[in-house]
Amino acid sequence: MQTLGNLFNIIIFVGAIGSVFTVMLLFLRKVLRFTLPLWVGALGAAFYLVPIVVPQVKLTPPEETLWIRGYEIASVIWMAGAGAFLIYYLLRGLFAYRAVKRYSVCEDERIVGIYSECAANGLNLSIMPPLLFGTLKDPACVVNIFRPVVILNKDIALKLSNRELQVVLYHELIHIRRKHCFAQHIYDIISVLYWFNPLVWIAKHEFAYTCEMDCDNHAVKSISPRATAKEYTAAMLRLIELSSEVGNSGFGEIGALSFLMMKQRFVNIIHKPSKKRSAAVILAVVLCMTLTVMLSVAASRAMFYPYPAYTNGDYEYTGISE
Repeated sequence: MQTLGNLFNIIIFVGAIGSVFTVMLLFLRKVLRFTLPLWVGALGAAFYLVPIVVPQVKLTPPEETLWIRGYEIASVIWMAGAGAFLIYYLLRGLFAYRAVKRYSVCEDERIVGIYSECAANGLNLSIMPPLLFGTLKDPACVVNIFRPVVILNKDIALKLSNRELQVVLYHELIHIRRKHCFAQHIYDIISVLYWFNPLVWIAKHEFAYTCEMDCDNHAVKSISPRATAKEYTAAMLRLIELSSEVGNSGFGEIGALSFLMMKQRFVNIIHKPSKKRSAAVILAVVLCMTLTVMLSVAASRAMFYPYPAYTNGDYEYTGISE
């Protein structure tokens, strides 16, 4: 129980600091309408994983700590919840692996030819991922369990023009080249550790959206001059249309929130931010990062052993008379 209590104590502290950074990023994105680069999402993950403390404190005290009963119960509940979510992700990965094993390899000459062309032109992929036909709620996706696999919805893929197929396949291959799936697995681990924190789930969702924005930007660059940014967005609209026709509720019947997010993606693709705005984004993120680090260092003095500590090694008055 002593080890579990110490671990839960660290989780509470690190989760609180990560949540502060998440709130700041949400302000930048939702209020100031800043388009945040991918590295900002990775930085957000780091704040949930790495304790930033003043050097003079210790995360685990050398002596035994007398935890209150409620704290011990909370730590047990946290561990049980983390175990349940870990099992959920493992089972989801197992079911996805079994589903992928049942999918057939794409043998359509037109699609395979376009896929090979996309993989060879400017993506620098050492190994071309397998291309499969499967039954999906989305027109296309990347599944990365033991190795990345590109999966197309056959009913939709066969209706796409060559240009539309180029857009779809470039988009999925960029996900692989940019390691988006691996980064999202990091957020899966974070959501296991902080399953009780709603801001973690919001951060995970926002990072997935950031990956899509990042993928759009790099896909447009990779496919140019074979297709323009407007043709790229037109192909995405075509996917929504076809998804609705084949009855896939996941992509075809988008709600108000999904519509707004898709609209923002289109605006980001067609209208690139100015250099001043890009500089403002970097400056704002650096400011948020600095404030978060300062808060973490200051809070660690009161959270960890000795309680609290000064950087000069002296101890602050705790209110306990000698």
